Amino acid sequence: MENASPGATPSASSSGSDAHSDVAHSDVAGDARAALDARAALDARAALDARAALDAVAESKALVAAQMRRGPRWYNPVYGVLCGLLVLSIGLPRPWFIVGVLVSAIGLGLLAGTYRRRTGIVLGTGNPRPRGIYPWLIVVLGVSAGASYLDGHHGFPLGVPIVAVVAGVACWVLSRRYDAALFALLEESDDDGTRA
Repeated sequence: MENASPGATPSASSSGSDAHSDVAHSDVAGDARAALDARAALDARAALDARAALDAVAESKALVAAQMRRGPRWYNPVYGVLCGLLVLSIGLPRPWFIVGVLVSAIGLGLLAGTYRRRTGIVLGTGNPRPRGIYPWLIVVLGVSAGASYLDGHHGFPLGVPIVAVVAGVACWVLSRRYDAALFALLEESDDDGTRA
């Protein structure tokens, strides 16, 4: 027994250890495979969820565009007339000034309410691109109101209606551009080529 090879026991022991190691390695490989399969399933589900979300966004854009198309065709011209009336009233003497401002303010409120009822859209909300027109509108109204005031109270009273007409036409054009920018935003192509 003493002549027994000392390597036999370690060999048997190492062979048992190798078998245990192979089983452990097999379990780790199986766990890794299962984790990869689970990850692939999650990625596939996420891709489907992302596609569904993009489809929902495209559907919403189309719905908003359809709602905007239900807006009254006369909205932009009436908006221009009311802005022109506001500018005109600033150049008028005191009692007419108050009447003109009140009629303009009430008319603009009624116009916005009509648009909201017809389309379900609240004006002035949304993407920054169409809102980039607001600074131009403020400049047009501000400069026109100042010119109307100066013409009416300190100079050339016949210039007041001219300034009012220019302001009204400019506001009409800016209102149409706002609509066009919003339509363009709603109808932009997605990266994959589908219409939004």
